[in-house]
Amino acid sequence: MLSPKNCPENTYSFPHIPHNVLLIKRIKSNNVTAISCVLSLWLTEQYDCKVFVEKEALGDFDAMGCHVNRPWQQEKIDLVISLGGDGTTLWASSLFDDRPVPPIMGVTLGSLSYINQFSADELLTTLAHLFESKQCNVQMRSRLFITIYGHEADALYYGHCVNECTIDRGPAANMANLDIYINNRFFTSMSADGLIIATPTGSTAYSMSAGGAVVHPGVSCILFTPICPHSLSMRPLVLPADVEIRIKVPDDARQSVWLSLDGHEKHEVLPGHHVVAAVSANPMPRKLNTNINIDICTDSYSPCRMQTRRSMAGEPYGQSSLGA
Repeated sequence: MLSPKNCPENTYSFPHIPHNVLLIKRIKSNNVTAISCVLSLWLTEQYDCKVFVEKEALGDFDAMGCHVNRPWQQEKIDLVISLGGDGTTLWASSLFDDRPVPPIMGVTLGSLSYINQFSADELLTTLAHLFESKQCNVQMRSRLFITIYGHEADALYYGHCVNECTIDRGPAANMANLDIYINNRFFTSMSADGLIIATPTGSTAYSMSAGGAVVHPGVSCILFTPICPHSLSMRPLVLPADVEIRIKVPDDARQSVWLSLDGHEKHEVLPGHHVVAAVSANPMPRKLNTNINIDICTDSYSPCRMQTRRSMAGEPYGQSSLGA
């Protein structure tokens, strides 16, 4: 068992050699599919694993004559291997809503790789060590548990996200009107393009672009980041991790708002409905690459640093055409 605390490094011990492996890959990518097929065959021949894939990826594997197991159950998966960019890993995490997430090993084969730490070249060596030792180093990344409630307090939708929950005005031209409650106490009303509720991991994603704080992934907190608020006093906040945030669309609101988790499909939230956000009891165990010696404080925000290049800045009082 692992501690549910956010971010600290843990050693995950498998009760047995991982047998059921879920491969999540970029869809419609021949290169990633070819690597996935090689990996699937290697896992089957070397360690007698059962390799499972999503039904959306079956056509890619069938086209290359690669046999994989089709139906899969959350509780039977021992290990997840994500082949793509960070979006692929975020999607892999979202597939485990009601149960603890198994360790996820992110392999860099996409356009953005901040969460993913492994290259394709070191994949087989790393997996061989994992299978032989029956353990791996993981970093616990907190997730948010999001629920949409209707008029009768009935749950209409729920899901998890690793980066952020976004509530915005969608296709409407008008601003979204939202009433905010924290731990069931009224906090504020806001008119804005929307609102981002983010994790520390998501603090360097959409929340940062909207002016939110960049937070170390080891800090237990929830980020509250308005999107273009129509108020001088409505600022981004960093809230304790044990709070529950409720966002209600007023009964007399002109329009619905739209909710998305980690940029996936949108869900409409009607006037009178509300959204509840809280830290999930099931974080995401991110498989760490122990061959990379990076200080975690630097690693937490290095992908989005704005570094000034002296060669481009020039000298303010140096030689110039004006002084020639």
